[in-house]
Amino acid sequence: GFMFDCFVALSHYPGSCAVVHAENIEVVWRLRDRLIAEGRDDLMAWTDSRPHFIEVEAIHRALFYAEIGNCSVYIVHVTTKDGLDVIRDYKRRNRKVYCETCPHYLMFHAESGLGSLGKVNPPLKDQNDVEALWKGVTDGTIDCVTSDHVARKKEKKIGTIWEAANGFPGLATTLPILLSQGVDKGRFEIERIADMNCNTAKIFNLYPGKGTIEIGSDADFTIVDLDLEKEVTVGDLKSACDYSLFEGLKLKGWPVMTIVRGQVVMNNGQITAEPGYGIYLNRSVPKR
Repeated sequence: GFMFDCFVALSHYPGSCAVVHAENIEVVWRLRDRLIAEGRDDLMAWTDSRPHFIEVEAIHRALFYAEIGNCSVYIVHVTTKDGLDVIRDYKRRNRKVYCETCPHYLMFHAESGLGSLGKVNPPLKDQNDVEALWKGVTDGTIDCVTSDHVARKKEKKIGTIWEAANGFPGLATTLPILLSQGVDKGRFEIERIADMNCNTAKIFNLYPGKGTIEIGSDADFTIVDLDLEKEVTVGDLKSACDYSLFEGLKLKGWPVMTIVRGQVVMNNGQITAEPGYGIYLNRSVPKR
């Protein structure tokens, strides 16, 4: 009821968008307690506590209520083929539906051998889900690929699967993964990556200040070397986190320069901007 009320309220603000983490937590709690009672303590147990239908049902419920409430909805970190199929169906009926996935869901599944390092919400699923998500990125069903970056130290991931912290870093490796596993492997052209990054500005009411190259817009660019191949090492990622799920993986295609508002802020892996260069982006949405 609270969610539906929010959707109706947001419908009065053109350009607004409800961001939804789609999992049915009440069912999760019941499944979790059963698994703990059974003595389960592995990454698959975490996935089994939040199985496919937990996401699929929640996505359907959110989009169904949003359609009735005339509200735009953005589903974050989609992990399942069936959930993506629900979104695809609603997209055919309503252009106010958007979604994203993350690099870890494109690269790993519950049996990838990550242990507690791979604990994340929603959890990693199956290999067929990985393949379906790549298809969703390629055909445009998935609007954005985002990092869901969590810069916790590795020590926080130690313990039972129920005690270990959720999430892991992913910001610095997102673009290399899309370039290496997407463009270089022929899944899509490089323009698709630009499109997904521009979609973020359009969906969240920052366009045309962001998300386009034209007079009056911010001069934001990322220059990439499509032939640069190197192994992922933690030291190169410039993160507060001391590990990466992708460490040791060779990726081809890396950013070599980043320009924000016309100023070079990263050059050949080194941060060149002064602290405080970032600014708050006001996403003003007038009421109808």
